[in-house]
Parts: sequence; C-alpha cells; structure tokens
Amino acid sequence: MNSGTTDVLPTASALIAHFLEAVAAVDLRVERETDLGAWARELGQAPGITAVSQAFDPDYCDLTDAFWLRLHDGRRLLGTIAAKKQVGDFLALQRSGELWFGRRAAEFGPIPLSFPADIPPLRGDLGYFGALWLHPDTRGIGMASVMARLVRAMAMRDWNLDWLCGGVLEGLALRDVPIRVYGYAHCVRISEEILFPVTGAPAVLYMPWESRREWLDTSTGFLARQQVAMPAAAAR
Repeated sequence: MNSGTTDVLPTASALIAHFLEAVAAVDLRVERETDLGAWARELGQAPGITAVSQAFDPDYCDLTDAFWLRLHDGRRLLGTIAAKKQVGDFLALQRSGELWFGRRAAEFGPIPLSFPADIPPLRGDLGYFGALWLHPDTRGIGMASVMARLVRAMAMRDWNLDWLCGGVLEGLALRDVPIRVYGYAHCVRISEEILFPVTGAPAVLYMPWESRREWLDTSTGFLARQQVAMPAAAAR
C-alpha cells in the first residue's frame, strides 16, 4: 500500500474543485454515493442502456471500497460513473473474470485476453473505473471528460492508488476517447473479437491504464492548461 499520500492530495483536491465548478457552470449537480445497489437499479432503467456492468453490482462483487457519481439536475438522473478499489493483479483479475463477476466468476469461466508484452505488472492497490453513462440531453457539453477525470481524482484522494485502470470497447478506443477525453496515459488492445460475457455480445476489448505517477503528471498538466486558458478567456 502507498504511504506517500501528500503528493497526490493537493492535485486531487484541486481537480475535484475544478470539476465541481464545471458541473455547476452548466446548472447541474454531482453527488458521490456508495449504494451500488441503487446505481444498478437506476442505471438499468436509464435511456439507451442495454447492459449494466456486473463489476459494480453488489449481487456479484464485494464493493466495500466503491462509490459512484450521480449527475443530475435536481430531478432526473443525467449521468453516472463508478469506481472500485481492488488489491491484486489487474491482468489476472480480468482474465479470470473476477474483475467483473466477483464471487460468481466461475459461472462465466476465464476470458480469453491477450496483453501486449510491454505492459508492466499492474499489481498493488488498483482502481477500476467504468459505467460511464450520459443521458442524451447531457451529451456534447464536456461531461464525459468531467466525470471520467472527477471520479479518478476522488479515488486518488481516498485510496492513493498504485494503478488506475478502465475498460472500453473498440469504437471508443479507435476514436482515442480514453486518452483524448478521459485523460488516461495509455490505452491498449487486449483481445481479439470475443463473446464478452458482460454485454453478451461480440466485442474487442481495450484497456485504458496509468500509473500513480502518470496520473499525477497528467493531472498537474491538465490543471496548468486550465490556469492558462482562464486569463485568456477573460481577456476576450
């Protein structure tokens, strides 16, 4: 477990403040919640949802260290994203299916994944982030970037992780969304086309990931760019 929390806390706190302001600026609110059962129920009824990831469903996984963000306008659920902490080997957790199916992984069997040879051992305190959904009325105003970065900042503040990891399907990866929008340092292909048991459909899987150091470097760079942009916008 990491002991050096002091170097991530200022950056995490600054990011959280920045993104909460960005949400308020478009007359929305975001709240951190720990009832993942409520998340599963609400997201299952959301527009356009065809599958709810079992990775954040307490019927499958131990979610002792987990939370989700509720984006809303005071009435409607307009967006979600979720985070959970696990300790172990992230590549092994994916191959075994335990990442998604937890205590019920044996029901689904191993998942045929193939990781690039130059991936470092992603072992230790792991953060897994997923379940990003936005209501159609909330798309196109930058909330995907806000939610993806905000949830990782909160996780770093709370858990001081060694590695931050996610998962996306090929359509997002080919548009460079995990790096360009979500702000990850890396995104690599980890499968051929397989029947992905999470969705029950054929899919090619990609894995966004970054180390604690990379998250810190990327985040401080992001904050620096915002500070430059603000005076420029004010001058106009």
